[in-house]
Amino acid sequence: QIARGETPVGMRAVGAGKWRSKLWLRVAYKSALDSLSIFESGSSMKAENPDAQGWYSIVGEPTSAALRPLRAIEYIEKLSITKSRRITVRHAGALCTIGPIKWLWLWCDVTLTAMQHIVKLPGLELLDVLNITGPGSLSGFESATSLRAFRANLFLKERDIIAIAKCATLQELG
Repeated sequence: QIARGETPVGMRAVGAGKWRSKLWLRVAYKSALDSLSIFESGSSMKAENPDAQGWYSIVGEPTSAALRPLRAIEYIEKLSITKSRRITVRHAGALCTIGPIKWLWLWCDVTLTAMQHIVKLPGLELLDVLNITGPGSLSGFESATSLRAFRANLFLKERDIIAIAKCATLQELG
């Protein structure tokens, strides 16, 4: 039914237009990730030196080994993590072992439980997240001590916005 553009029988109660638009968004999102070869294994990075715009980059999973070169850096102005399948609690814990990060850009899925740890990163002022996934709801933003801007691109729910608003230092939500 999906291939023919028809709404599956169980979805008719939700509304055909609403269901199709959500399906299209998920298909477009998956397509964009696939075009970036996001499901490559392993990590590569250019952490020793930032690029021309001042970004340190991790391409792939942000494991302890991938983050090791960043531990020598006292203060990280900008860090991007791309082409990772999903940032989990284990990855968030590894991020906590490096120095303060001012701006963290996560071009990947991040689990709800990992977000609890990420928002507590020391010195974090700007946080950009492509997609927050998992069952449950966001929490932990009340513990963020320096977060000024939070931008999440996909699938935030009303209860997530309410949890984000508990951050006392937040000035920008996008």
